[in-house]
Amino acid sequence: MQAESELTGIFESLKPVVLDLKSAANSSNLEPLEYCLAYAKSIPWSSGITFGVQSKSELIGIISGLQRNYPRLEFNNLKADSQMVDPRNWMS
Repeated sequence: MQAESELTGIFESLKPVVLDLKSAANSSNLEPLEYCLAYAKSIPWSSGITFGVQSKSELIGIISGLQRNYPRLEFNNLKADSQMVDPRNWMS
């Protein structure tokens, strides 16, 4: 997961979202990736998940995490602004 210190420019607004996610993951005794995977796996209407990876080790971590069963969690996290969700808006 991106360090919040690396979020500059147009991504600055995501710092509170990242910090909130890390805090929630920590409170759940999970790594941020595990917390995100637990959330993705909890979506009842989802038929699959799409990931982007930067390395083989990231892919292995995701595959390993998807095979785990996570406890039922409450996901009341801050949300990224809808403009930041679409990569086409990331031009600075």
